[in-house]
Amino acid sequence: MKQLIILLTILISTTAYAQNVGIGETTPTDTKLQIKRSDSALLLLHNSSFGADVKTGLFFKSGSTYSGSIITTGSTLAQTFRLGISTFGAPSPSGLIERISILDGGNVGIGNTNPLAKLDINGQVKITGGAPGVGKLLESDASGLATWSDKSASFLPTGASGNTLRHNGIGWAANNTLYNNGINIGIGNTNPTTAGLVVDKVVGNTNAIFGSNTSGVSVQTSWPGIGFNTYYSSGSIMIATGGAGYIGADPTTGRLILANTSANATAGAYNALQDKMWIANDGTVSLGSSNLNAENTTLGAGYKLKVYGKVLSEEVRVQLKTAWPDYVFDKNYKKLTINELEKYVDLHKHLPNIPSAKEIEIDGQHLGEIQRKMIEKIEELSLYVIELKKEIDILKEKTKK
Repeated sequence: MKQLIILLTILISTTAYAQNVGIGETTPTDTKLQIKRSDSALLLLHNSSFGADVKTGLFFKSGSTYSGSIITTGSTLAQTFRLGISTFGAPSPSGLIERISILDGGNVGIGNTNPLAKLDINGQVKITGGAPGVGKLLESDASGLATWSDKSASFLPTGASGNTLRHNGIGWAANNTLYNNGINIGIGNTNPTTAGLVVDKVVGNTNAIFGSNTSGVSVQTSWPGIGFNTYYSSGSIMIATGGAGYIGADPTTGRLILANTSANATAGAYNALQDKMWIANDGTVSLGSSNLNAENTTLGAGYKLKVYGKVLSEEVRVQLKTAWPDYVFDKNYKKLTINELEKYVDLHKHLPNIPSAKEIEIDGQHLGEIQRKMIEKIEELSLYVIELKKEIDILKEKTKK
């Protein structure tokens, strides 16, 4: 009896008009089905089942092809649903693809059925209105309305105190590590006036690293210099596996230092640098030792080039400022007689005006000076030979008589 009453009620409220059906509408002329009511919902789609993946919705079909749908889908959480709008064009409803998804919490996904933000887009975004162009940015006004702005010829904005604009594009960040006064940039420096980029931010003893994922270079402070495949933080640390080098200066003395590692090490490991070359502030160059201070004592002072080790050269030219020993052939030159020379050698065990073996061992030998003295002795020896020749000739004459 109850079902009959419901059927009669529907028939009474339904009007047929030229094969169009109206519910609450006596002249349904716009569509095949026209529903009209003033005090509640017009149409209710009700799925009596409830649970995960249970769908309730409306499908659209053109000919034999399903062209779209609007469906709600249940989840494992009670009273939680997702509204999806699908398109594609398929022979069955299962072939439709959900394009827009709206979660109960209000998050909207485009190409994403589980949006994690108010708008979560999986894919590119294109805005064609409002005169877009290459290099333009979207800027919002006080009411949140966004327009395209041409920033191709603009600069990094500045604040009254020289601080950097916050990421929200509205306020200025106080006590920040990055500063901009409109001309120069400072990192850890609130008043970058000495250079276009001033970096005073230090981690360990390193201001900056370029190429931290490869064998890059670092800029170091305290002992200012450049590290190659190394940076300093309580020791020399490898940027990448291999060897490392360093060029820097001692700020207290002005000494320039060239150092490298004696063995390879893995990335991130400590690898001690050893000094191999110094250039002092007076122009003195020292080579070949990791302890050049000690070698300066060993090799002596007053030399422009100090080499701890052997030297291989194709040619060496020594040009002395002192006189070359041609003075030996001067008539006024006084040399020892043969007898005097014999006595000197017996007493000193070396030629006169020639350093002893002990002196050479302690002080080394001056290449140019020792050559000069050797020539002096050779020229003296030549004079001795000439004198002996004369004496021999005299003896020969006497023997003939």
